[in-house]
Amino acid sequence: MEKSIERFKKGAKYVNIESAVRRDHLTSINDTSDDYLNLKCVKFIPASGAATRMFEDLYKYLDDKIATESINQFFDELENITFYEEIKDFIEKENIDKNVTSDRIKIIDYILNSNKMNYGNLPKAVIKMNSYKDFSTTPIEDA
Repeated sequence: MEKSIERFKKGAKYVNIESAVRRDHLTSINDTSDDYLNLKCVKFIPASGAATRMFEDLYKYLDDKIATESINQFFDELENITFYEEIKDFIEKENIDKNVTSDRIKIIDYILNSNKMNYGNLPKAVIKMNSYKDFSTTPIEDA
């Protein structure tokens, strides 16, 4: 609980993000069709900030070490999670057993807090969420 309170007090760390498109890649308004120009934006829903809510159950597990149904499901499906390839080497190198509480904590800490992934502080738009046959992508890459 103390970690959660401390995380709340400090807030999420900001991430330096580069522009997704360089200025020279932008389309000039003169190149845009009249049909497009006549469209009206009805609603825009931006991606939320840091993915702390998305990983809420993992943070809770770090604090209380109670394996809820969602935690057990997370570890049952660990190898199927889109970003598994990013943690696979760590798990093998550290000889981690996903069924051991202390190792589960190491995995979650690696995903959320380490310099390697830091997913708990990244915007959801840059977290690998979509799997294809030979690769995975972030929502930004799919846009």
